[in-house]
Amino acid sequence: MLSFLDQVFVAENIRSISAAELANRLDDELYALNERLGERAFPKPAKAYLDDWAAPEAGWLRKYYPEGSDEPHFDVTPAVEKALAWV
Repeated sequence: MLSFLDQVFVAENIRSISAAELANRLDDELYALNERLGERAFPKPAKAYLDDWAAPEAGWLRKYYPEGSDEPHFDVTPAVEKALAWV
């Protein structure tokens, strides 16, 4: 999870990304991982993982609606930024 978030938000210097775009990217990553590790390694769809990561008890992503948009966007929380600085 951290390596995926690092790739998207740090390596690509993205501060905020639409839910659809992030789900597409994660779907590609999950497909590649399931090909290598077996199709049951990550059984949930990408959107479910994003919702899990944005849940208050996880707190890894912040899900919000930018002004004038009806599509949710995500950004990483300060805790993830701190963790990524150590990676």
